[in-house]
Amino acid sequence: MFHKFRTGYAAIGLKLIGAIAAAELLIMLTFNLIHIERSIPPVLINLIDTMILSLAASVMIFYWVVRPMKSVEEFKKVEKDLRESEEQYRLLFESNPHPMWVYDIETLSFLAVNDAAVIQYGYSREEFFSMTIKDIRPLEDIPALLKNISRVTKGFDKAGIWRHRKKDGEIIYVEITSHTLTFAGKRAEIVLVNDVTERKKAEEKLIETTKALQSFINASPLAIIVVDPGGHVLIWNPAAENIFGWSEQEVTGRLNPIIPEDKLEEFRAFLDRVLKGESFSNVETRRRKKDGSLIDVSLSTAPLMDARGMVIGILGILNDITKRKKMEEQIFQISQEWEETFNSITDMVTVHDRDWNIIRSNKSAEKILGLPFMQTTEDKKCFKYYHGTEKPPEGCPSCTCLKTGTPATFELFEPHLN
Repeated sequence: MFHKFRTGYAAIGLKLIGAIAAAELLIMLTFNLIHIERSIPPVLINLIDTMILSLAASVMIFYWVVRPMKSVEEFKKVEKDLRESEEQYRLLFESNPHPMWVYDIETLSFLAVNDAAVIQYGYSREEFFSMTIKDIRPLEDIPALLKNISRVTKGFDKAGIWRHRKKDGEIIYVEITSHTLTFAGKRAEIVLVNDVTERKKAEEKLIETTKALQSFINASPLAIIVVDPGGHVLIWNPAAENIFGWSEQEVTGRLNPIIPEDKLEEFRAFLDRVLKGESFSNVETRRRKKDGSLIDVSLSTAPLMDARGMVIGILGILNDITKRKKMEEQIFQISQEWEETFNSITDMVTVHDRDWNIIRSNKSAEKILGLPFMQTTEDKKCFKYYHGTEKPPEGCPSCTCLKTGTPATFELFEPHLN
């Protein structure tokens, strides 16, 4: 570099000498021309000589000396800027927090690696330079790698997610971005690596969870329906199809069709409350089937929220309780009929437990025995009401029946009962 600038200064000196000589030549020619005109005074001739010399010297020095000097200074500035630019790009490569390298597209050898690659993969620079990019890949992934490289074209390339193997054998998932370039005279690619292993694991875990949840939804005997905040169906499981009659294709993206006209207000009220974060369990209501018939259901709902806590949907689980409700009605009807029959018997009828407590009696027994059945804490020992004693008497037929479990028929006379 010193030799280059020394040569430049020598050239400037020579041009300066040339400029002075040219100025002198111009003066001599001018002087001869002026002296031909004898009528001009000598003093004026000297003044003209001086002016011409100054003007000629200025012009010559500017064009032959100053302009070339400016070019040299510009050359120095460009060279300095180039060095600074190269240093900045080198720092961008070496100091990048993501692993980066340059490899030879023909031989696949590493040509350059940055500090992050050394730290992330565990190989030293010397080890990297003795390897190819195939050496950091699982064996089963190499055919796909070679196929991808065979399609490399000039410019930017986003190769997607690949598996890499570190020095300790650990497999990581990385996202590859690259760009072709000429490096040390070789056709090469510069590669930036983004480790997405944790993201990939999270995605795989989410996929597993989603599949498990989908299996649960599909296998559930209960109707599972998910609607968006506007009431449009997002999920409609097979049990919902079986219970209500609409297929998933018929309802997805449409307003939930199972709400009867007389339950719309109730549904909107539930919807508003769930959108505010409330949940409900085992609410009994009625819903409509595709054929127009109504069924009794037990409804449980909960809001579905995103990561920000915003409600993005409503989960509804419905159990068809129509049969249970009918059975409950039948049981209630039978109970009512039995109660009427039980109370219509004019003889005393009582039911005892094994501790001799009267747990059930008809109207006649309550009247004759004076039983306080509405007061559950009252002592209701059968021997107290039947025999007027404080303990079971000897030979009590009821006591014998409780002990043996054998039905018995007998007659007793109790004076205190008149």
